[in-house]
Amino acid sequence: MEARETVENLGLADYVEFRLEDAGAALSSLEPIDFALIDCEKEDYVRFFDLLPLKPGSVVVADNIISHALGDYVRHVRSKLGVESVTLPIGKGLEVTRKPSVPPSQLPASNS
Repeated sequence: MEARETVENLGLADYVEFRLEDAGAALSSLEPIDFALIDCEKEDYVRFFDLLPLKPGSVVVADNIISHALGDYVRHVRSKLGVESVTLPIGKGLEVTRKPSVPPSQLPASNS
């Protein structure tokens, strides 16, 4: 696997876990995570984002946002209370989303 080799060559093998199984099943068995990369079938982006056990302050990067016209995913993640998210026109488009570091119930009220 090219990805595994790259991670090992970068000295990151102790920080990356590769799993070859159904993503829906794998996500439900994970401990809370700091970072996730979503690169899957168009119809699974929202579902997989919602299944991610994210730690406060964690980051999710979704690939192919522009090339696959994933506006529904972008609207979905940006609708989450306290989430910060931006689309970067890099490659086929990346949506970089950060989960709030405090629970939504503790976020200050918006003045808008």
